[in-house]
Amino acid sequence: MGLLAGFAVLVAVVAGLLLVLKVSLWITAFVLLPILWVWMLVDAIVRRDEEYPSRSANEKVLWIVLMLVLPVSVPVYWFMVYRSGKRQDVTGAGSTQLAVVAVPATPIPPSAA
Repeated sequence: MGLLAGFAVLVAVVAGLLLVLKVSLWITAFVLLPILWVWMLVDAIVRRDEEYPSRSANEKVLWIVLMLVLPVSVPVYWFMVYRSGKRQDVTGAGSTQLAVVAVPATPIPPSAA
């Protein structure tokens, strides 16, 4: 009887695991991939021409059109452009250095008494 109970538990665990994997596959396919597609499309639009590997405006337009027509190209964009090319800091806010300004001490005028 113990062997049969162990086999039943094993079947239940495998069935539960398959159910979880099937649900996670659907969540990945219909929720996470569109989010990745929009994220990479926005990155391709916002990225400056100089930040692409060939540094041309033609490559930027090519990637945008490819992602609009063939969403399968998003993982290719992820590896070839997004991960390989670092974004340049346009605002200059990336600097963590603090400036110290010396203010000369002004004497306090004596009060008129």
